Amino acid sequence: MTHNTNLELIKPVGYSIENHPGSNRVKVVTISEAVVKQYAEKIAHLPVQALEYKPFNRFHVADVLDSLCDYTLGKFLLGTLSC
Repeated sequence: MTHNTNLELIKPVGYSIENHPGSNRVKVVTISEAVVKQYAEKIAHLPVQALEYKPFNRFHVADVLDSLCDYTLGKFLLGTLSC
């Protein structure tokens, strides 16, 4: 599966992207404190065991984080992995 995402067109929402000091190929993604707090609140009802035993919950918590980033984080990560 190929994701033809132009990474330059993705405008980060709720996170920042920088090049790693040691290599331009490595990206440092920093999620804002506000997004982390909102994320923690939204998934607080899920114990770790629920993530271990119910695979769907892993997709759910990933979607929660991506939604807080206006669905730009997932696009960026998939685009980065397919480069």
